[in-house]
Amino acid sequence: MASGLQSEITVEVKCSKKKLFEILKANGFLLKERLYITDYYYTHLDVSKKHPEFKELSKNSCLIRNVELERRYFNSGDITTLLYKKKDIDENNHTLSEQKVACKVDSLASAKRILSLMGLNNWCTKKITGHVFKSGPIELLVQEVDGFGLFIEVEQFESQANDSQTKIMNRLKKFINELEIPIRPDYHVSISYLMYLESLKPKKPKTSTSKSAPKKAGTSKPKTGVRAKTRRS
Repeated sequence: MASGLQSEITVEVKCSKKKLFEILKANGFLLKERLYITDYYYTHLDVSKKHPEFKELSKNSCLIRNVELERRYFNSGDITTLLYKKKDIDENNHTLSEQKVACKVDSLASAKRILSLMGLNNWCTKKITGHVFKSGPIELLVQEVDGFGLFIEVEQFESQANDSQTKIMNRLKKFINELEIPIRPDYHVSISYLMYLESLKPKKPKTSTSKSAPKKAGTSKPKTGVRAKTRRS
């Protein structure tokens, strides 16, 4: 299953989740779905030693996505998908648009094993709690990304199918700014790029925390089975 080329913006939120939800509610958005997403990124490149450029890594990566739907919204089980994203990445490592090719798989464990047997390595794992908000035809995804913070993703509107990319991006930026949400001034945050930067950091050596406690003076137990000699008067 392949999707058409989609433009989107992703911004980092600089307020609490509670405050963000209040702002969205005030703007007419209602929470429609909650889901738990885990993305396992695989590549044949050696990320730990050769440190490929992000654009090259993205081009040579696929992912297994496992989505757990909150049961109060859905009765179905987890959905697992093998996914490839063909991304348009600029010189600043911003993802401007992407095209997805996906197919469902029956077993998460089997899919991971197949990619490992093919010699691919799991260079990062992204865990997200997603909150889908809707207001009329407009939908946005609030993402709580484990270890990285709070983000909002908005894909191009259905009415923009024939618009140029510049026009699409300007409309999406205008839309997110009109919500008056405290955000960082970057409309093309790539969470996978943030994880890539994290993977380049040198690993801290593990230190042993189990130290034997020093013996206290006067606490040694007497040997058993030995009688103390008494002096006869």
